[in-house]
Amino acid sequence: MPQHPIIHGDALSASIAAASILAKVERDRMICAWDPVYPMYGLASNKGYSTPRHLAALGEHGPSPLHRQSFAPVWNAPVPQEVLSFMLEEAVSGTEDFLDEGASSEPRATSFYR
Repeated sequence: MPQHPIIHGDALSASIAAASILAKVERDRMICAWDPVYPMYGLASNKGYSTPRHLAALGEHGPSPLHRQSFAPVWNAPVPQEVLSFMLEEAVSGTEDFLDEGASSEPRATSFYR
């Protein structure tokens, strides 16, 4: 089935707008569920958006594994981003798969580390 991008689709299509709302509501629910794990960021109250408290926590504690690496305060955080064990396992697995394809065994930088 062919697919076509619709620029500003949420303003032009009721189904795209509804999907966008559902995705945001679910994302906010998931972020709130992480609040007990990362209470220093105040996720239950700010849903992960860049409030002054959230930005201050990033500066003090560094980014959590939940933070998008494309978020500018994550790039500038004085503390490296924490990595969850499954992320390391995926990185190692990806490297093993890469090496199985005959690539060099030289170490490669990953997006998990600075």
